Amino acid sequence: MIPPLVVEIGQMRIDATGRPEDAARIETTLRQGLDLLAERLAHSPFARDPAVLHTAIGQIRIDDLGVEDWLGDRGAARVADILYQRIAEGGAA
Repeated sequence: MIPPLVVEIGQMRIDATGRPEDAARIETTLRQGLDLLAERLAHSPFARDPAVLHTAIGQIRIDDLGVEDWLGDRGAARVADILYQRIAEGGAA
């Protein structure tokens, strides 16, 4: 039996230039993106070896998203895509 994949996030910081009212939408996009990422990771090689995932995620920095990405229709999918890519690359920016 494959053990469940658990990803713990102690702290997350988003630097985006936007209006104060955009903060809730950015948070929603992030949560949806993390849900999509979890689905993708559950069906990935990482799910079979969580120790690899643990070592791959030391720090991930995303510089590729602007506020228009966070607020756009594909924002959550872009977040999931970028995070998965960074994880697969070992967290490299």
